[in-house]
Parts: sequence; structure tokens; C-alpha cells
Amino acid sequence: MITRGTVPSYSEIELLLKDYGLSERQIKIYLLLLATGPMKLSELSYKAGLYRMQVYNTLKQLIQMGLVEAVLKRPITYIAVSPKKALSLLLEETSERLERAKERQAFLLEQLMSLSKVATVAYPVPKFKIIQGRKQFIKMAKESYRRAKYEVNNINTPSAIIRGIMAGFDEVAEECAKRGVKIRWLTDVSAQNLNEIKKYCEYGEIRFVPLESSIRILIVDGLEIYISSLYDESIALKTEGETTIYIYDLNIASFMNKCFNYLWSLAKPIHP
Repeated sequence: MITRGTVPSYSEIELLLKDYGLSERQIKIYLLLLATGPMKLSELSYKAGLYRMQVYNTLKQLIQMGLVEAVLKRPITYIAVSPKKALSLLLEETSERLERAKERQAFLLEQLMSLSKVATVAYPVPKFKIIQGRKQFIKMAKESYRRAKYEVNNINTPSAIIRGIMAGFDEVAEECAKRGVKIRWLTDVSAQNLNEIKKYCEYGEIRFVPLESSIRILIVDGLEIYISSLYDESIALKTEGETTIYIYDLNIASFMNKCFNYLWSLAKPIHP
């Protein structure tokens, strides 16, 4: 049993917490706060046997993770969140980290194979995935934008243009533009999305095309494709009323790019 004011030293607990991605120092500070209750920085430094700056940096990390809260009084006091909340937050972060690793697997494999002298695969390994819900699409699409090296092509509905700005796609588009990545959008224009169109025009080119169905298409570097069927055209960023097919395949992406380029040649330039 841990008594108040003592430093926890349960190696088994520490080992389990490492599986959630915590460092030894983060574990030590969290368990110390959990066992002793609210403490000031100087107290934490003394009881943990660490320099103040080490403890301060670790506290900043734990606060960002949601595992520790700062009570704003003089001096600032720190308190650990409940174990139930902490484990829930850690599990969510671990799950998201695993999902990100899965998303990057095909791309990483391609890069590693290009470096390998004994490569046996001439082309990227095809990959297909069903993405349910808008939140997951936004996360994956942003990762693809950040991986882009040459070109990103989009076909968006008017409301998808608005949602894109709300979700921060203008920021990843700006990052792409700085890297020299070419970005193009095909969309229908409405009075509601003119401001968003002006924003996107700062980082790429937009052309007008009348859309007869609620479909969103994203093609990255002629290799990754997202095709979304939008049954919910609200501007909400979290909704299950949307299904996306993710395709990582050179042949299919090449065909989709040709279709995009054909539509692009027919579309009218937009000069907001």
C-alpha cells in the first residue's frame, strides 16, 4: 500500500505504464503526484531527486497529455488526474499512434525498398481500406498531404471546401506549397464558400466544375486515392454519415489522375 508522502516504486506498474508510451521520468512524476497529492515544483524536484528544469519539462509534457493539471495560484501547484481518466487518455493516444503507424506502413515500405539492394518488389504494394466517419478521413488525408512530394489533386463539393478550412487543410496546403508541391482543386462555387476559395487560392489553383453528385476525391502523388460518398453535407467535422475508400495503387491512381486532368481541361478558372 502506498502511503501519502512516499515515492511509489512499483516496478510492475512502471513497466505496464511504459507500454502506454510514457517515459521513465513521466511515470515517476505522475506516480509521485498520484501518491502524494498536489505539490509545488520545488517539492516535486526534491522528492523525485531531479533538477527543477527536468521536472518542469516533464510536467509540461504531462499537462499536454492531460495527465497532470496545474492549479493557478502562487506558487503554481500540480495535481495528477484520476487513474481512470489517465488510462483512458493514454489508451486513446496509443491507439492513434498505432493507426498512424499503419497509415504510413505502405509509404515507409516503398521508401525502404527503394534503399534496399535486394529489393524484390518493383512497384508499391497495393492497399485498400474503408474509412468510416469524417474525423478519421480528416486525420488520414492530412497525413497524405504531409507526405506529398509532387502533386495533390482534389474534387470537392462546396460544403467540403468550407469543412476543409475548418479542419485546417489550408495549413497543410500551405506546408505543401512551401515544399513546392502543386495543389489543384475542382469544385462548384456558391456564395457560401467564396471566402474559403480565396484562402485556398493562396496555395494552389482552383477551377469551377458543376458537381452533380456528393462525391469527394483526393489524389496524392499519383499513388494515394481517397473517394468519399458524402451522405451528410453539413459542415460538422465529426459525423458517421460519410464513407471513404482509401486506395494505394499505382495503376488505379494513374487512371484517376487522367480523369482529373480531363475535367481540369474543361473547367473554368476561378479568380476570386
